[in-house]
Amino acid sequence: MRTAKDKKLSVPVRAIHIDLKGMPPKMERLLQLLELYAASSYNAVLVEWEDMFPWQEPLLRSPYAYSKEEINAFAEKAANCRMEIIPLVQSCGHMENLLKHGKYRHLRELEWMNSDMTVTAESKEIICDMYGQVLALLPDVRYFHMGGDEVATLAMGRTAKENKAPLDLYLEQMSFPADFLKRKGVRPLLWADMAEKLPDEKLLEIKGNFDFVLWGGNDLEKRFRRFASLSCPVWGAPCFKGADGNSSDLPDIPAREKIIEKYMTNAAVIPLQGLIACGWSRYTTLAPQCDPVEGALDSAVRTGLLFSGRDPEKAEEVLEKMSFKRELTESKTLLQNMSSLRKDAYEKMLRALELSAALEQMEAYDDCKMAFYVVKMLRYMEKFELLKKDFHKHFDRFFPEKVVENYLNERIVPFRKIEKILLEAHAKTGNTLAVDGYKKYFNY
Repeated sequence: MRTAKDKKLSVPVRAIHIDLKGMPPKMERLLQLLELYAASSYNAVLVEWEDMFPWQEPLLRSPYAYSKEEINAFAEKAANCRMEIIPLVQSCGHMENLLKHGKYRHLRELEWMNSDMTVTAESKEIICDMYGQVLALLPDVRYFHMGGDEVATLAMGRTAKENKAPLDLYLEQMSFPADFLKRKGVRPLLWADMAEKLPDEKLLEIKGNFDFVLWGGNDLEKRFRRFASLSCPVWGAPCFKGADGNSSDLPDIPAREKIIEKYMTNAAVIPLQGLIACGWSRYTTLAPQCDPVEGALDSAVRTGLLFSGRDPEKAEEVLEKMSFKRELTESKTLLQNMSSLRKDAYEKMLRALELSAALEQMEAYDDCKMAFYVVKMLRYMEKFELLKKDFHKHFDRFFPEKVVENYLNERIVPFRKIEKILLEAHAKTGNTLAVDGYKKYFNY
């Protein structure tokens, strides 16, 4: 197979994904990011609004949700940057922002799982209403991403009595809002993982209803060729961030670009409707935050340059020209410090918990070693507090202060809980003089 370097790429839509589920930027910063993305050769932005859209239902809105006026400003800026907006609003799976609330609990397919929405007339109407609200503020969009990925429980709960196959229920749920979009002249996009489970004859039947967006890094050539052989409109969606650990602080750029190159290789020989640089901020709505965009701007720029056939090594020039380089360097330094501190602390605290278990088994109740780990833990907590101040000083310019605090707490609170456990373990098995002893004699 030819590679992307062997043929000039011609992908009509080159989009960057803005996932607002985690660390949503202030609108002022988001508008600045649009300028950087445009300079990086993107011509579209896929916006996963989640709880940052000004939904009519207050339960669905974040305290920091953008206003209608801010959405209008975003649309105007995107137009000035010659970037089209592709909204993304989930429609069946990953419906946590809706289903986590008691008001909508009856729409869960399984009572105890708040991700998959059951297939009812009410659920379809809710999705269409949400789509209508988005289109009312963004009336000029050509594409609308319906999500629809990782739906696992249909026909297991409330729809089980209908005796329908899970994929039939899935298509029923997706087709209703898709028809709503098509009546408004908008083309529906769909994550392809569920559609890939369909037989060829069913794909042929529905290919006029959706564009299919392939994600993931396995068997790409085989998957792309299957859709192409059936003349299905297909997109590619590698990640520039948010795929290196569900609570990682920075993307692994070489790992990201290794997979991106696979997509580019396929894009060189299979006509694609578009490419999307995915930038997940949470793996799901109710998962920890990962990879703040401010620490991944170099990866975002490099990916945009790769999508357009330009040299990714020019990314530093783009960042410098657009006045993002200095801020990015500081962001990456702080995030790397956080990542290193967390890794070191987790390793030491796991050893401490193992030691505590061993001492209990040996019925050793006057040991000094637990104090060593208690002192270490106290030092880690001091470092976290200092780093926390630096985080706020830097990142509060780009994100609401509480958003930064939430990110920090997701990383620091686990260690506060471990600290409590260690202090209790030391009180049970340790020597009361040992903590001061380690400080006095070993300068810990």
